Order: sequence, then structure tokens, then C-alpha cells
Amino acid sequence: MYISRFELRNYKSFDEPSPLVLKPGFNIITGQNNAGKTALLGALSLNFDASPHRSERTVPTPGVSPNPTSWADVSFTMHPREVLHLLQPHKEATWNIAIPALESEFAKDIAFQNRGQDDIQKLLDKIFSLDSLTFKLRWQSKVGWVCTKIPTFDLYPTPGPGPHYNFLQFRVQPDLSLLAIGGGMNGPASSDFGQFIAGRIQSRVYRFSAERFNLGSSRHGNNAVLRPDASNLPEALSILQANTHRFGQFNNLLKAILPQVQHVSIRPSPQDVNSVEIIVWTAKKESERIDLALPLSECGTGIGQVMAILYVVLNPEVAETIIIDEPQSFLHPGAARKLIEILKIHAKQQIIVATHSATVISATNPETITIAKQLDGATVLEQLDARETKTLQTCLAEVGARLGDVFGADNVLWVEGPTEVLCFPQVLNRVAKKPLMGTAIVGVRQVGDLEGRDAKRVLEIYGSLSKGASLIPPAVGFVLDRECRTPQQQQELYTLGKDLVTFLPRRMYENYLLHPLAIATIANSIEGFNPTLIDETQVQELINSKRVVRGYFCNQEIPTGPADWVHEIDGARVLKEIFSTLSQTRVAYDKVKHSLALTEWIIDNASGELHEIAALLSQILG
Repeated sequence: MYISRFELRNYKSFDEPSPLVLKPGFNIITGQNNAGKTALLGALSLNFDASPHRSERTVPTPGVSPNPTSWADVSFTMHPREVLHLLQPHKEATWNIAIPALESEFAKDIAFQNRGQDDIQKLLDKIFSLDSLTFKLRWQSKVGWVCTKIPTFDLYPTPGPGPHYNFLQFRVQPDLSLLAIGGGMNGPASSDFGQFIAGRIQSRVYRFSAERFNLGSSRHGNNAVLRPDASNLPEALSILQANTHRFGQFNNLLKAILPQVQHVSIRPSPQDVNSVEIIVWTAKKESERIDLALPLSECGTGIGQVMAILYVVLNPEVAETIIIDEPQSFLHPGAARKLIEILKIHAKQQIIVATHSATVISATNPETITIAKQLDGATVLEQLDARETKTLQTCLAEVGARLGDVFGADNVLWVEGPTEVLCFPQVLNRVAKKPLMGTAIVGVRQVGDLEGRDAKRVLEIYGSLSKGASLIPPAVGFVLDRECRTPQQQQELYTLGKDLVTFLPRRMYENYLLHPLAIATIANSIEGFNPTLIDETQVQELINSKRVVRGYFCNQEIPTGPADWVHEIDGARVLKEIFSTLSQTRVAYDKVKHSLALTEWIIDNASGELHEIAALLSQILG
């Protein structure tokens, strides 16, 4: 069973219906703070009270009361055998199924004429032989379940408009076979057996939030079905403890997610002989040091949530849908990823996760992704094509980035590599005095691919990352090293990049770091660099010796202007050779670490050297 469609109306931030389509497996709901994610998850638990939407539309003037009714139209999709399993335990119960209109195509297809038990059996056999049944009902505040369509599985029209309908009756035998009882029963829409199905499903939806559950102890009993609020987890685990294999599996999975938890067990509560409590072992169970075990009530918030989730996953007969609200808020990122990986392997239930975490989204490989947004004071839901999203993640990987690098940003500034990713924010914040705000700076792994025949392919990848409704924000620009590209090659990339490509005024970023005193200071700060301190004069002499050598310039052409060399020289090679020479090969130039150190020194002591690049970045983000 899974919730296949959900439309929420007049509930908290939800005004007009915004359809939500869900699938088996993982379904992600994301969005900014106060966008309506928590309200949506609360409603998806299928047991919410009235909380009318309030906005200028629903409350046009002070004192006006909004419509007091909140409701949701819900569709459940099930295999017919699942339906029979829900009906079968009620062995003496007789269930009602609406009579098809005799003139309908459905009735004609099965030759249904409503002339006795044979016709009833035809109807039952047809319906319960389908691949799936989708029940459509409404949950309404202060009322409960309402049948808005008869039959609730919406396969055929019925005679007459209601409010009373003609039903046929049947029973589910112990072997799950169907027994036709008779016909002629007349009753309201609520007589349809789908209303009973909705009630049973409602108790099988579990929601887990970041709030601390009061799970430490509960009354001793024999109820192995976990309550939706998980309040009887100690009772349920005490029963599971007798099943040593499954209880061992439970503990193994718990330890895999939370390595600091060696084991959990259940014992009578010292405070109440009629209650049991969960105790958490941080010492190995083989130590037999039960005196070191702590009651769950004294442990961290996330442990109780993980235990409740694992219990539901390992007992698939008690749950159909699991809702998890912001798992990264009660779990360490590593533990959240492990939880998702375990759910992917073991969970047979539909799982709905609300999250801000790109790590969680990437780990789930979701079937659906929905973005909740606020528009004119009301929540609207934008559903993404999961196939497109997976393609975008593949594209990100191809250019050396991850969803976490860009997720949640307003736009992306693509730069040469990890050096620029670390250094450009420093230049912007401390030299240009410009905050990044919603811009993410992301490095390109293989900028060389932007040359030659691969240029079109790579820039098309970048373009696809920014198109349409997706988790990937648009590109605000591409800042690349000029290197030895000719004006014609640069113009080609301008065109391919739709005028978003910008080249640094100097050949590469390292050309801004050729500051003798900065280099000497950073070199002297490195342990074991040289037995004696490096003087800036030594650095200057090395730079002077290289700026007159053709091999350090494009096309081996030394610039004629006295100051042009710093724009055209191979700055990265010069820095690499300076470090190697002055340290007598003890220390190699680390492009990322040492470039960042040089950048920070120049910002603190000679920020004017970086004004050109600060102005360029400010203009791009302007």
C-alpha cells in the first residue's frame, strides 16, 4: 500500500489544493523555512484537526472568520491481496460493494446484470483480479473519513446520484477467497467497504519528527503494534526481545547507524513494577556491565527516533507509510546517511522524507521530489521530474560537483577549481566588502575540457544544470583562467556560454599571488621549509630570473611592457618552482593550501594587489 495522491485544502499555510503525487519507495519534500513542509507532513499522517488558512483572501477584513473546515483528498493504491488481508481478520463481517450501472462499459465488459450471486461473483472476481486498486476518500476535520466517490475505488459509475446507494454484499473467507452473500442493501456512501480500508490504513502511517519522543518507559503489555506516536516502544521491544533473531537484527542495524550504541535491552522499570524501560548499552554486552547502561530517557534525542523507525521497518505488518521530518536535525550527517542506506535495503514501506539536506536527498535516490514554496501567503507544491533530477546529479558528477555544493543556493558562480572556491569568497568578503548572500561558488574539475571540440559538450552540461524546475540553481557566471587562449577561442566560449563566461584579466589566479614578501612569509611559516629564513629579496630575484625566460609565456613571447609580465607569465609554474628551489625540494607547492595562505596574507597586508579581481567578481555578482 502507498499514498499515491494527496490534495490538502484550507489547512494552515495551504489554501487552494496543490496536488501531490507520491510513489512507492522514497519521496522527498524540500523547501525553505516556513514554506509549509511541516504542515504537509502533519496532514499526511491522516489525522489532523481544523486549522483554517488565514490570508487576505480568506480573511479579507479583520473579524471575518475563515471557512472552519480543513480537509484532504487522499488516494491509496493497493494490491487487491493487501485489501483482502485487511478485511479477512473480521471473519464474520459482511462488506458492501456498490452496484455498477448496468449501462456502463464496465458492467457490459463482465456481462454484469445484477441477477443473483453469480453476477456478484463476476463483479468480485473482476475487481480483485486487477493489478491494483486505488481508493479515493476525503479526510475532513471534525468528521473523519468521507466517501466522495462511490465506489471508493472509482472503477465504474453507479445508478443514481445518491445520497443512498444500492450495495451488494460479500465476505472474505479464511483462505482469502471471496464469498458472494447477496444484494439489495440500500445505504449511505459510508457503507462502502473502502471507508473501513481507509480507517485501517490511517493507523499504519507513522510520522517521526525531531522532537524528543517520550519513549523511555511504557506500561508492560502484549501489544506488538507500535502506536503512531511510538509511545509504547518499550512494550513493543520487550515483545520483540523474545524473537532473538529479529531482536539481534534490530540491534545490529542500530549499531550500524549509531556506533556508540553497543546494544539496547528492555527491563522492568525501577520506578513502576507495571512498566518496562529501554536501557542503552555503551559498553559491549559481553562485558555484562548492565550497571553502566543508561535509560533511554537520559540519552540523546536521535536514538529514540532511530529505534522507533527500525522497529517499524523490521515489522512491515505494522506500517505502510513512514514519514520522517528533517532526519539531519536529530542525526549527525553520517548517521543520517547510514539510516537512509539501511532503509533502502530493508524498508518495504513507502517513505516520505522532508529535508533541507542535499546529503539526504542524494542518498535516497528518490522516486519523487517536491518543493514547497510560499506564493502570496499560501503554500504551493512544485513537483520535479525525478528522472530529470537524477540526470542533473549525473551531470554534476561529470563536472566534479555534488548536489550538496549547489543545493539551496539562489545561483551558482562556476570557477576554475578548488583554489578559487576557497580564495574568491575571501576576496569578495574582505576586499570588495560584498557578501555572497545566496551565491554558491563551485569549482570545475576539468576546465581543460572547455577547449577544442569538447567545449560545446561541457558548456551544454552546465546549461542543462540551470534549466527548468530543478534543485539546481541557475549559473550567474563562469570565471575561468585566460591561459593561452586566443581572442577567437575566447569569443567561441563567450558564445557557447551565452555571455556568462568571464576570463581573468591575468593568465591565471596564481598571477595575483606573486608577491615576494607574501611568498617569503608563508614559506617561513612552514616547518622544515629551510634551515634559514627566506628573505623577500631571494624571492624577488627568482621571479626576476623567470620573467625574462620565454618558456614561461604563451607562444614563448615575452611581453614588451615592463609591467605586462605579471599578466602573462605562468604564475602556477613560477610558484611551484620558487617553493621547490627555496626549500631545496623539501616542500612542494600545494595549489590549494598555499594559495589560500598567500591570499589571506595579501588581503591583510597588501589588499590593493587584489582590487582588480575583487572588482571583477563584484561586477559578476552585481
